[in-house]
Amino acid sequence: MFLPNTSGNGGHITNSYKITDEKTIREYADYLMNQSCLSGCFAGSVEGFVFEWQVHNVAYWAYSTIGNTEKAKSAKHLDIGKTIYADNHGKMSGLMFLGFRILYPNLAITDKEIYDSLY
Repeated sequence: MFLPNTSGNGGHITNSYKITDEKTIREYADYLMNQSCLSGCFAGSVEGFVFEWQVHNVAYWAYSTIGNTEKAKSAKHLDIGKTIYADNHGKMSGLMFLGFRILYPNLAITDKEIYDSLY
């Protein structure tokens, strides 16, 4: 279930960890980003949305595997901003931004420019 942030900046996807298939994640992201009623929520790329979702899924798996239930609990839901750069999870965000820049260098520049123009 998607709940838009009251600020209009992205939103919250409950139990996102249950969806792990990239094709399904991409379809869900594309659907949300193209809903007219959510037009102000997202400004970045679908790839950024998908990448952040996948990072949350990896974090959920890793924290669950090592028994860190507190961090696993927070990673099982996806909080996403207008772009991938609106994420604020400390060191984990830094690693996510680095990974996104390596895998999608051109999109990373565009998504960062969008973020910088909004904030």
